[in-house]
Amino acid sequence: MRLWQDSRRTESGGSKELQALVAKQLDALTTNKLIWQGELWPGIATEIEVRPRLEEQIPLPPGAATVPEQPTDWDLKVSLSMETLGPVILLCKVTGSSLQLEVRAASQTAADRIAAAVNTLKSKFQTTGFQQVRVKVVVEE
Repeated sequence: MRLWQDSRRTESGGSKELQALVAKQLDALTTNKLIWQGELWPGIATEIEVRPRLEEQIPLPPGAATVPEQPTDWDLKVSLSMETLGPVILLCKVTGSSLQLEVRAASQTAADRIAAAVNTLKSKFQTTGFQQVRVKVVVEE
């Protein structure tokens, strides 16, 4: 992609694609949220959103040294559209070494197929270091 040589320019001289990319990067910096859209695998449209779940901070006295803490709690939303299951949304909440996953399927058939694989999915997550893994499969119409 040649963003700097794009023939579709804005009044300021920059390409529209480059401006959209910079706007997304600035949004990620100001909101602590990252959104990616594309094909995770060929033919599987995907949108991924990652953001830290920040606790309210206690105000420090004026002049106190502050050290930004790294978030340990994360929210992840993955939206997939698969040929065999249809649209599926994964909502993940990571808190330390615990993972809570809600899988939203568009049909009961898809939910049943996903539910049949829940134990395998849990064990895969546990091998990556999660001590507690909870998975819930629901039908979202």
